[in-house]
Amino acid sequence: ELQKNFPQVSIQSATDSFLTASYERTPSTRIKITLTFPDGYPTHAAIILVSASDVVPAGLKKKLERELGKTASDLAGQYNQVNDVF
Repeated sequence: ELQKNFPQVSIQSATDSFLTASYERTPSTRIKITLTFPDGYPTHAAIILVSASDVVPAGLKKKLERELGKTASDLAGQYNQVNDVF
């Protein structure tokens, strides 16, 4: 469903415990997001980790991580956390 809703997102790996995907705006700007699904998911929010290419400022990376984590927390208890984070 993620690939259907967001064709620009490339899923790199996925298991029942985590999903790693990347979004490449240009060849030099890439953001990789890893969602870890804790025991009790979706009641407990997914844990978000953002890594980015060197071109993306560290402040933007931290802001994305904070905002995406808040989105997941706000949606705790719902299975649509993944789509809404992306």
